[in-house]
Amino acid sequence: MFTETVKQKNRPYPINTGYIAIPEGVEREQYISNCYSRERVSVMADQGGFMIHDCYVSKEAMKNIWFPKDSEKLGSPVVYIYNAMSTKPIVVSTVSEESATQLLDEGKFKLDKEFNGNRVQVLGNAKEGNLFVNVETFDDKTSDLVINLSSKKGTNVKVTLNGKTEIHSTEEFSVKTDKFNIGEATEPIALADSTISLLSDILDEIASSTTSTMMGAQPLLNAVKISAFKDRLDEIKSKTTKSS
Repeated sequence: MFTETVKQKNRPYPINTGYIAIPEGVEREQYISNCYSRERVSVMADQGGFMIHDCYVSKEAMKNIWFPKDSEKLGSPVVYIYNAMSTKPIVVSTVSEESATQLLDEGKFKLDKEFNGNRVQVLGNAKEGNLFVNVETFDDKTSDLVINLSSKKGTNVKVTLNGKTEIHSTEEFSVKTDKFNIGEATEPIALADSTISLLSDILDEIASSTTSTMMGAQPLLNAVKISAFKDRLDEIKSKTTKSS
């Protein structure tokens, strides 16, 4: 669709710099989708200020480029090269703008993508021994981190550490499984609702039990105190447990 190539006559350098650009008169989202599917981009040359369309781009560079908001602005700075037999350049790398910094140091790496204020980051620091995964959204979408494993023979996720584990959720925390073990699983875990139902039935039976005396049938125990125990059964539930 965008196949016009501007030839740079008598070009003195096989290696050049420029900026990712969007041609005038095109629909931005459709154009960018076309660039990713064909691995071709338009570049505004740093020297000469002319536009070069349909440039080849390496897979690594394609992962790191970002597109401008419109045709009047410039996207990520890139390095492109010419070979001796072709007038079509190849974008081989991206570089940081003069005002930008990756804030990296020895032993660190960062994967960072931003779109309309939303951000996904993976930060690693071998010197300090830590790895961070950060997902932030500021529009109407939710932030999601999804890990999916599938296999015909079953799957396993193993996490081993010699320290503390902390999971903090401001809302509901759910575990959906047919079998849930803690430790060596020598004993099953009691079900709160079922336990409360059983204890309630037992307390009702005790409260209604009587014994024969010279004055006739009398309560075996204080029914009022037994009923007070029933009122406290919900205390054994976790506050975050969702009752069915």
